[in-house]
Amino acid sequence: MPVKTFDPYRLDRSLMKAAAAETLVMRKLGFAPYRALLEAALAEFIGREYCVLTDSGRTALRLAALALRPRGGAAAFPDITHPSLAEAAIGCGFRPVPLDIDPGTLNLSAAALEKAAPRLSLLLLPHMFGTPAPIKEALRLSRRHGFAVIEDASQIIGGRAGRRYGAFGDIGVFSLSPYKPVSSPFCRAGAVLCDSPAVFRRVLALEPPAPGPEALPFIRIKLARLKTTMAGVRAANSVYRRELAALKKYCPPGISGETMEFPLLLPDRDGAEKAFKKSGVPLERAYRPLHLEKNLPGKFPAADAYWAGAVHLPAWPLITAAECRRAAAIARRSVEK
Repeated sequence: MPVKTFDPYRLDRSLMKAAAAETLVMRKLGFAPYRALLEAALAEFIGREYCVLTDSGRTALRLAALALRPRGGAAAFPDITHPSLAEAAIGCGFRPVPLDIDPGTLNLSAAALEKAAPRLSLLLLPHMFGTPAPIKEALRLSRRHGFAVIEDASQIIGGRAGRRYGAFGDIGVFSLSPYKPVSSPFCRAGAVLCDSPAVFRRVLALEPPAPGPEALPFIRIKLARLKTTMAGVRAANSVYRRELAALKKYCPPGISGETMEFPLLLPDRDGAEKAFKKSGVPLERAYRPLHLEKNLPGKFPAADAYWAGAVHLPAWPLITAAECRRAAAIARRSVEK
């Protein structure tokens, strides 16, 4: 059977037999003991005391917000991120405070955070594009002003700066949903991690919904092979950087070499998207600024500039160098025409 090109589930397909064998192990142990083993393994890997698996990253964010600041208040998040962060804040009764991004990293602007910090109750801080957000600055400001920090390390799982990302915030959360490096192709899952026994008890008191049993074998296998997976992602990023050297001015300079969605800020986004669609090469979605998505007030020049030009090239696990070169060639032609 020919291999499907540009397949975000290629890694999952390669692990089907191993996952079937692991499913038998789970059935022999029972779901609850197997889940507990996986929670302990993820906590140890990240370097935290406690972990609870949930049915999605969205649920993990909601549980974290309610456990840390049950009385609500103002909750900040970068204007460019997955909408689930804003939805968790709004859905839990917080006043949403979107903040502008750093154009070099496409992560939260440290300057915007410092300006907003005195009025915050909660910060939801994601590491976007596999690139570290200003977590140490956020923790310094949280100590000064008393807001809590939820560190969303879904896009940087396995990365570290001394400790692994996900171990810095009051709570670390992960989305373990389809085609992420640690995930199941069949259903969503998430994780909440912390070090405080009191915070952990508050999370458990919220009765976290369990992930579907079919998610766990894949998650366990992928966690064990994460180093190999990320080596492949780094290789894809290296191909893009080499092939797109002529478009260097359109590549945000601070983006990590471990992103699974290689971002370009092109002068004609619509034209580029049409060129990719015509060629049959998929793009990762761009993130619509949350101030537009949720009709929130404020000025966000860096986020608006991102939205005007953002095109994300796929760098999924097991993507081939030839596929990366093909995607890069389309990007080059869309600028050179």
